[in-house]
Amino acid sequence: MDPQFISDPLIIRVTSLLLVLCLCAGGVFFFGYFLPGKIPLTLSRQTPLNFDLSAAEFLTILAALLMASFSLDMAVTLAAFSPGFDWLRGSESARVLFQGSLFQLATIGLLVLFLHLKSPANPVSAVVGLPPRQWLRQAGLGVFLMLVAWPFVAISAGLNYRLFQWLGGQPELQRMVTLFLESRDPAFTVGIFLMATVMAPIWEEIFFRGITYTALKKYLSPVGSLLISSLLFSILHDFSLQTLLPLWLLGMVFAFAYERTGSILVPIFMHATFNSLSMGFMLLYKFTHP
Repeated sequence: MDPQFISDPLIIRVTSLLLVLCLCAGGVFFFGYFLPGKIPLTLSRQTPLNFDLSAAEFLTILAALLMASFSLDMAVTLAAFSPGFDWLRGSESARVLFQGSLFQLATIGLLVLFLHLKSPANPVSAVVGLPPRQWLRQAGLGVFLMLVAWPFVAISAGLNYRLFQWLGGQPELQRMVTLFLESRDPAFTVGIFLMATVMAPIWEEIFFRGITYTALKKYLSPVGSLLISSLLFSILHDFSLQTLLPLWLLGMVFAFAYERTGSILVPIFMHATFNSLSMGFMLLYKFTHP
């Protein structure tokens, strides 16, 4: 993360207010749920999904996603030099938004198709853990749990940032974040916000928690599955030592919530809440530093 962004006085004040809100949510969680034993902090051995996934099938899905990403990158690059696609060649932000949207929409479609083919006798909502008539409750639980966990993720991000500097690394923003902060195109701003807060949480949680975590539980303990699937989430999400620790912890929080609730909707809304907070900070910095 950019030091100027982190040290901005307004960002610091808003972060402090958010920490107070999160600590209040944590107090409610601790005294209202943890102490009474309503949410024991242990992992069960019951897989939320009701289908078996072999290692070969999992590796096939992973390879398909990597190939889709590479193929889209090549296709968009070639399209930029085709008639009628001049707007892709002249704007990096437009190219990033177009390619990212296509990849995320295609990934969601492919994952839903795979789940349907894997368990044709059950609706995808049942396979992936979407309780009927409880969407609003599960969404609220996801937002609440993310507020509880956010201070720990923020602290791990700060520690990881200092460790990265101590090891001689030069912290820098992801290219997507740089484009988002620098762009003054409202369409690009809205598009990236929707990608980060809607599409990314859906496909990433279905893949990393719903499929990866479930596949690993066939061979490992729940704790081992949680650790490895979360590490894979961190590595594939952003292959950088700069964000390894906080993303690993974030993945563990999502996997724990998925295991304890049996609903993929909870980590999806946790993920969406976390990304919304991150995007909110960037929007605040962007509009206060024109």
